[in-house]
Amino acid sequence: MTLATRTLVPLLLLVTLALGACGGGGPSEPRGYSGELEDLLEEVAAMRGLEAPPDLQARAVAPEDLEDVYWAEATEQEKRLWADIRTTFFRILGHLDPDEPHDLLYDQLGLIGGFYSYDKILWVVTDKDRIELDELSQHELLILAHEVVHAIQDHHFDLARNYGSTSHSLDAALAWAAIVEGDAMYHEARWAEAALGLPVDEVLTFTDWGDAPAGLLREFYFPYTAGAEAVTWFIEAHGLDALNELLRDPPSATSQILHPELLSSGWEPEYIYSYSTLPQRQIRVSLGWLFGLRLSGSLGEFHLANYLLGDAPFHPDWFKRDENRVVLDAVAGWTGDRYYLFENPEGEAALVAYVRFADEDEAREFAETHHAIATRDAEVAMEGDLTLATQDDGRVVVLLEPLGRSVTFAIGTSAEVALAAVAPLLEG
Repeated sequence: MTLATRTLVPLLLLVTLALGACGGGGPSEPRGYSGELEDLLEEVAAMRGLEAPPDLQARAVAPEDLEDVYWAEATEQEKRLWADIRTTFFRILGHLDPDEPHDLLYDQLGLIGGFYSYDKILWVVTDKDRIELDELSQHELLILAHEVVHAIQDHHFDLARNYGSTSHSLDAALAWAAIVEGDAMYHEARWAEAALGLPVDEVLTFTDWGDAPAGLLREFYFPYTAGAEAVTWFIEAHGLDALNELLRDPPSATSQILHPELLSSGWEPEYIYSYSTLPQRQIRVSLGWLFGLRLSGSLGEFHLANYLLGDAPFHPDWFKRDENRVVLDAVAGWTGDRYYLFENPEGEAALVAYVRFADEDEAREFAETHHAIATRDAEVAMEGDLTLATQDDGRVVVLLEPLGRSVTFAIGTSAEVALAAVAPLLEG
């Protein structure tokens, strides 16, 4: 699979917006479509072991029209808000250079080769005027087969409802996406092997990264890479009926994707009570009333690993590579967290996080790994028991000593902002 990939509507990573009836949909007069999908639809449905949905359509969308179709239910203000919050989040974690302009709306649209919208339409990004199966390239056929799986999922499991049940948390939404996309990747590959004679490994190949930052690529492709690995393992261990149950009752943490054996173990992340760990009101008062809350919830094991990996090169299998083992081991003891991301109109921002681990040793391992990474090539200063690490991009990481099996840290656009974010925690 090349850089242009398949996806669902809406763009569900990092922030939830109320995009009409869960996003997507075409203009009143589409460029063209064909309803003659019966053979492909029935083949994929048979592979998936579920009945095909009725009245499914496939339509073509030209690259220059993709934004209008993809965001058809969103206002310009909603799109801008989505991009601004993503930008703030990625910058505070160090994945985007604060001195370089980024248009994440444009960047993410460039990664999309097709999508399924909840109004029962499969969209393929192509210069063709209509979707005629015998005129599609091999790559376009794979995209179409992938989106057919999403249509089957939606028909049987109401994807919009299940997404809504996870949208309170970055971590839960990403875990849900990994099951949904992992299922589609798995069955797309099996259909391609049976119908096109393509080896599964060839279908699941990713190339052509371009200049996209590694942290963005790890997040965008997590559902397609780690998700496909987890779903493959789960199907082989427990079968399709068990996978269907996961689609009805989605997992709640990316730990269950990175360690798929947790999917069938009854494990659930700990719920972290904000009033006793990160008092939102006191932190906001300390920062100043111009600071508003932009995001909150749970970062989860994936986003902690992604943060610690920073600008390490992206590989599709980064989550199991030996060179990333120190980071992967450091976050593997995660059991729950709570974070807040604040920002003011001047662009000053702070992220403060409280993370809980399985035991004190796991917490110490994370804290020591975080300290080593944050202080590497940084300007380091001490303020009492706090370590301040000023990064080369100006961000300041404030490191607190672990307390039992919990670790607290903050990242700010300046030392003043970062210290203000943790001041109420020190008083407590």
